[in-house]
Amino acid sequence: MKMNIIVAGIFCLSLAAACNPDRRTAQNEGYQDTTATDQETVAIGEEGRIDDNTREFVNEAASSSMMEVELGKLAQEKANNQQVKDFGGMMVQDHSQANERLKSIAQNKNIQVPSTMMEKHQQQVDRLRNLSGQEFDQEYVNLMVEAHEEDISKFEDKQGDVQDQELRQWVDNTLPTLRTHKEQIDQIKNSMGNTRS
Repeated sequence: MKMNIIVAGIFCLSLAAACNPDRRTAQNEGYQDTTATDQETVAIGEEGRIDDNTREFVNEAASSSMMEVELGKLAQEKANNQQVKDFGGMMVQDHSQANERLKSIAQNKNIQVPSTMMEKHQQQVDRLRNLSGQEFDQEYVNLMVEAHEEDISKFEDKQGDVQDQELRQWVDNTLPTLRTHKEQIDQIKNSMGNTRS
């Protein structure tokens, strides 16, 4: 009698498993449910997933570029030194173009590029906005040296990491411009005999 109950139980379990093909197929095919949260953390590019580190890099690069545009405008208005004014104009032009290209690429990849600067970048703009004359020139030049050193380092680190073809091309195309900016701001700093206070 007990044996019949056990056999009947096993039969019922087998029948239940056989009557649920969706579950069996899902297990066999390694099915994984993708929630909305998962979809928000990655976007599919031409060559695969865009990871969170790449998204963070894009946001940082966009914010830094916005800072350099705003500071470039201030340099054109406030600087005493003509070289500093001219450099500011170049920042407005080059970084505006780089940001527009980045926004276009990001839109295709479902990456939300910030429309405002990060707090650390906004603080730098606010700080220099309160300066004028030679003090502005010195602080602006020092900040541009530091900002471009950081940018170049981050872009070089990302060159081999970015998997998406369009983003990698943007990094590759932007890096030489950043290096040119760094060379020019170094020359301006040297010509001014500028030292960090």
